[in-house]
Amino acid sequence: MLAHELRQPLVVITNYAQGLRIRLSRSPVDRGILLSSLDEIEAAGERADEIVEHVRNFVKGWRSSPVELDLGQEVEKIIRTFKRHCSSGIAVSFEASPRLSVRAGPVELGIIFMNLLRNSEEACRKNDRGTPGRIAVRIGRRGERSVVRGQDNGPRLTDEALERMQKLGRPSSGEGLGLGLGITRELAEGCGGSVGIERCEPQGAAGDRAPAAQRCSSAREEELTVDHSLAVIRAVDDETAVRHSWQFIIESAGWSVRPYASAEAFLNFDDERVPGCVILDIQMPGMSGIELQKELAARSSRIPVIFATAHGDIDTAVQALKDGAADFLPKPVKAERLLPAIEKAVEADLRGRESQSRLESALALWVALTPREEEVARGIVRGELNKQVADRMDNTEKTSRHTEAHCCSSS
Repeated sequence: MLAHELRQPLVVITNYAQGLRIRLSRSPVDRGILLSSLDEIEAAGERADEIVEHVRNFVKGWRSSPVELDLGQEVEKIIRTFKRHCSSGIAVSFEASPRLSVRAGPVELGIIFMNLLRNSEEACRKNDRGTPGRIAVRIGRRGERSVVRGQDNGPRLTDEALERMQKLGRPSSGEGLGLGLGITRELAEGCGGSVGIERCEPQGAAGDRAPAAQRCSSAREEELTVDHSLAVIRAVDDETAVRHSWQFIIESAGWSVRPYASAEAFLNFDDERVPGCVILDIQMPGMSGIELQKELAARSSRIPVIFATAHGDIDTAVQALKDGAADFLPKPVKAERLLPAIEKAVEADLRGRESQSRLESALALWVALTPREEEVARGIVRGELNKQVADRMDNTEKTSRHTEAHCCSSS
């Protein structure tokens, strides 16, 4: 989780810096644009500094000061971050009671939840191929205590495994963020909470945390060859700062950009008649980037998709390319990789649309032919001479030539 949180401001800084470099290479940069870009870079730098400070304090054994937190909002935020990281396609459902407040350190709370979600993910990975992983998270009350209950559908825990987990010792394998259950329990108790593990039948495990814990066991510029005014680049990313930084760097290269905060917003509001391509993140709340790619294929959309993500692995990249992705780029993406990829994708989209237009025109002309003209046209395609076509159709050669001329003028 901390690695992801740090990567986000670094991507923003990189994108704005590269965008400014591109703009400066083309012409003087407007003072307002320069200042607003520097503000974004400064804000992202401050955010990165905060994250690094949290990590240093944690390593030194310091703890963040407890603050009043909305438990539902905190858990939901950690689940969103987990989904961005998770490349295994595990479904996570979340059910919260009306607002429940707890006093806890937000950093420790995040580490606890993320580590335990990772453990649950590891358990679900052991399912049979035909059994997709599922994690259910619910928040409620038990007396005066707030309880976060997580349950996964990983393989049924053996008695030995259940006993070991209930003792909350350190696992033998590196799970989650590398924290053993003993340390996770220590963090939970430091927040005034506790940890409980139980086995679910027929498979999986569940755990309770109270009040603030959860267990789910088990740059060279290339010459531009495409008229940028003909296309629009869609940038789909749920992180506002990242989305705006994509827009800045792509607009710096002369493209028009249309940003979308989610895959659903893209599907609902984008005009697919406009040429271009889609810059797409993989892990997003709601529909993921991979799911959006499949939905576009189901709708017979040919718009090229370029994945730009910090959460891809080799298997995901290979499958995305097999499914037709134009490119798969790891974040942070250098401008010298991103801009040529956009150029290539848009050029392919324009060629494809032109070919489709020609095909549709040819089909319209074909449909307009009379049956006799269609038969003559088929003969022409087969390479027959006028006399052969005339003999077969019991026509004079002159009539055949006249029909051929009409067919050719129609096409």
